[in-house]
Amino acid sequence: MPNPTHPTVDDSHRQPMERTSEGRNGNRDGQFRAQTTDRISCDGSDKARGMRLFRSFRSKRKSRSPHESTSDQSCSEQDDNLRIFSETTTLHGLRDVILSTSNCLKIVWAIILFFALLLTLQGCYEVLKEYSKKSVVISYFIQKKTSMKLPDLIICPFNRFNLSYLQEMNISEPLSQYLELTYPTIMYHRFQLLRAEEIMVNSDLYDEQLQSILRQNNLNFSDFIQRASLNCPAFFPLRECTEDDDENCINPCSEATEMYTSAGRCFRFPSSIQNASGYGHGYSIIVNLPYELYHTGVNQILNDGILVKLVGDGKGVNYDMSLIPAGVHAIIPLTATRYDFMNDPPRYECEEDPLDTYSSLHCFESCVHHGIAEDKCKCSLVASVNPKRYDICTAKVIRACVIPEFYNPDQHLQVEKCNIKCKPPCKSWAFTKQLSYAPLSTNMVRD
Repeated sequence: MPNPTHPTVDDSHRQPMERTSEGRNGNRDGQFRAQTTDRISCDGSDKARGMRLFRSFRSKRKSRSPHESTSDQSCSEQDDNLRIFSETTTLHGLRDVILSTSNCLKIVWAIILFFALLLTLQGCYEVLKEYSKKSVVISYFIQKKTSMKLPDLIICPFNRFNLSYLQEMNISEPLSQYLELTYPTIMYHRFQLLRAEEIMVNSDLYDEQLQSILRQNNLNFSDFIQRASLNCPAFFPLRECTEDDDENCINPCSEATEMYTSAGRCFRFPSSIQNASGYGHGYSIIVNLPYELYHTGVNQILNDGILVKLVGDGKGVNYDMSLIPAGVHAIIPLTATRYDFMNDPPRYECEEDPLDTYSSLHCFESCVHHGIAEDKCKCSLVASVNPKRYDICTAKVIRACVIPEFYNPDQHLQVEKCNIKCKPPCKSWAFTKQLSYAPLSTNMVRD
């Protein structure tokens, strides 16, 4: 017997199932719609269903938190920026790492990029290191001055001993050549070396003779060197200034300072102020060479003129040197350059001297001689710029002690120490000269 209520039950039961199925399908369609909302569209008879799905999707979009929406948007923008950067960048290596599809290829490019970065950092380090070592010049100016102080003038005649004094002391020729070797210098010619070796073979004999003469005359070797050298008036005759002379009339020796170099006794004349440029407005001096009093040394410079040095304010003598023959009129036009550096260690270090009396060469020679000759050999070289000891080293002591100590391999430490100690001056003058001379033609001038 049919059950009349069965269709009703079936209908009531089926209808909710259909709605449930439809709701589930709608939910899946909503999810599908959320993922492909930019790619699909609804039309025809499915418009109503599409509208329901779209409303469902919008309701779910509205139910999400604002933080999640902003985070997704920023991540999407970052992904887009990274993709655009990888496609448009010209930075080699980084672009290949991003766009490579193979992991092995990405690793290769990553290694290349890593080493390239290391080399770049190394290059930057070397540039900064080189910059820190080099000196930095602050500024350079060219100025014209109406007056300028001339450099000091050092004149060295090529003679060490007064021949008349040696004859007065009954000093023989071999012994006098032994005295000449007291001035250590470089001998350029072979005959000079052979002659010096012949003398030094008998150095013990000559040294005993010298000590005997010193005892007989109650002298030490330092006093003997002073008396045996020609003094300033022998080269620069004294003259009296009259009322007709101008204010520049002076006796050269009254202001000269004596000093010793490898050439012998030298004379330093202070500079003067030149108020006008051109020939005739500078410093002038006449040098007389008394050859009858000269004694020819085996290791002397083989010239018959004078040695001239130009130095600025300072204690020592720089490396500037000019040879002027006898019987000429010499003219030395000058161009002066003033250097003014800033003491900026470690890039550049210099010695600040407000009085402008510092000389790096004077400091270096004094340091080297003090550490080698004066400390080890207990005497000072006759040509030392700043002797610390009163006793002068004889040729025997120079050959036996000074030269071996100076060329000792361990002495390079002393030289390096002196190089560090004696920094260049922060302020100094450099003179560029053009030496020219012509023979004196008249007998009146020669006399």
